[in-house]
Amino acid sequence: FVRTGVVESMIRDGQLQATDLRILPAPTIEPQPPSGTPLRNTRSQRFPLHVSTRLYPEWPLVARNRIEEDLARRMTAVVLGLATPASSGQMPYFTVPSRYDETENVLRTLRLPPFDHMPAFTVVDIWSRYPWQIAVTSGLMLTVMLLSIWLIHTNQTLTLKRARIQKEIEQRQNLLETMNEGVYELDSTGRCAVINTAALQMLGYERNELIGQDIHELIHHHHENGTEYSPQACPVLKTRFDGLSRNVEDWFFRRTGQGFPVALRVSAHPSTTGPHAVVVVFHDISAQREKEQHIHHLAYHDALTGLPNRALFMDRLEQGLNLSRRVGDRMALIFIDLDRFKPINDTHGHQAGDRLLVQVASRLQACLRQSDTAARVGGDEFIALLHGVKEPEDAEAVAQKIRFRLQEPFDLGAGLVVQISASIGVALDLDGLLDAESLRAQADQAMYQSKDSGGDRVTLS
Repeated sequence: FVRTGVVESMIRDGQLQATDLRILPAPTIEPQPPSGTPLRNTRSQRFPLHVSTRLYPEWPLVARNRIEEDLARRMTAVVLGLATPASSGQMPYFTVPSRYDETENVLRTLRLPPFDHMPAFTVVDIWSRYPWQIAVTSGLMLTVMLLSIWLIHTNQTLTLKRARIQKEIEQRQNLLETMNEGVYELDSTGRCAVINTAALQMLGYERNELIGQDIHELIHHHHENGTEYSPQACPVLKTRFDGLSRNVEDWFFRRTGQGFPVALRVSAHPSTTGPHAVVVVFHDISAQREKEQHIHHLAYHDALTGLPNRALFMDRLEQGLNLSRRVGDRMALIFIDLDRFKPINDTHGHQAGDRLLVQVASRLQACLRQSDTAARVGGDEFIALLHGVKEPEDAEAVAQKIRFRLQEPFDLGAGLVVQISASIGVALDLDGLLDAESLRAQADQAMYQSKDSGGDRVTLS
C-alpha cells in the first residue's frame, strides 16, 4: 500500500510524474458485494484518484505505467499474502475497516507510521531525545539569566552610586563656590587639582592658569619681607609630607605681583603610599591687618597729632637707654610746655586749639633727626628724645631751635593767626646711670624751672 500523501509529496518534489502512475483495479476498495455477486472487471485508473481513509489515505495499489498488468497482480498477491494471484480482471476483496480511531491513537502515541501527517513535535519529544543536552543548555541559560540579573542589579546600583556621588560632588562644588574664603587642593604631586572662585578672585588668576600647576611657584614664592620662600619652609608643602594640620598667617602674591597677608588653614588627606593631598583654606586679612595696625597705632599714638603717646615714648626711652649704654652713646630728653595755649583754646575754641597742637607737632618733628623721637604726653606738653648726644651744648642747641621755631606765628585758618612760646627743660644721661623715669623727671623739673622763670626759655638740669 502506498499512502496518497507520500505519492503527492513525491510528485511535488519532482521525484515522480503523475502521468507515470496508475492505480491497480479498484475492487480492493469497494464494499464487499452480496454473496454470489460476480466481481467487476475494472480497468486500471490514472492518477490521481482520491480514495482515502482517515488513517490510511491511500489507494490499494499503485504501479508505474511500464509495469505489466500480470506482474502487478502477482505483486499484489504477494503483498496481500494470497496464495495465488487473482485471475485477470478480478481480485479478492480487501475490506476497509469501519473505525481506525483506536489504531490511530496507538500509532500516534508510539510515533509509528503509517499516517499522512506527523503529529505535533512537543517538548516531551525533545526531552526524550536530548535529555542531557537540554539539561546542560538549561543550566547555561539559567546561569546566563542569573548573571544577567546580577549585572542589571549591579549596573543599577553603580548608576545610583554614580548619581549620588555626582550629586555630592556638585553639592561640594556649589558649597565651595558660595564660600567667601579661598579654597584650593593640591594632589599628592603638589599640583593644583581644585580651586574655587573666591580664591581665583583674590589671586587674580583664571582657573586654567592654576589647575595642574605648582601653586607655590606662582603665589607663595617670597616672604612679606621680600626674602625668598623655600619649599622646605612652606607650611602647605610641609603638611604634604607630615600630614599635620596647620593654622598660620602668611603672605600670598596676586597675578599682578602685589603681595597681601592671608590666614591659612592647611589639612591633609590621609595617605599611606607617599605625600598627602592637602586642602588649603585662606582669606585676605589685609583689612584685619590694617585694623589691627590702626588699633595698635591708637594705643600707642596721640589721636590728634599722630605723635607717640606717653606709653610708647617711655618704651622707646627704655630701649634707647639700653642701646646707648651698649654702644657708648648718651641720650637727652627735651620737655616742652606751651606758653599761652590755654587763653587761645578758651578764646577761640577747642577746634582752634586742636589745629594749633597739630602744627606744633609738625614743627617739633621738623627740628629733630629721623633717629630722634617726639611725643605728646599731655594736653599742651610735648617731649623729645635725642640719641647720640655727646655734650650738653648739643642738646641745648636742639632745644633752642625748637623754642625759636615755636615763636613763629601760627595760621589757624579763617583769618586767625596766633603766636605762642614754650618753656623747655633738658635732661642728659651723661654718666649712663639714670633710668627712664629718673631722666624724664629731671627733664620735667627743668621745664618747670623755665616756666617759673617767665617761660619762653630753655633750662638744663
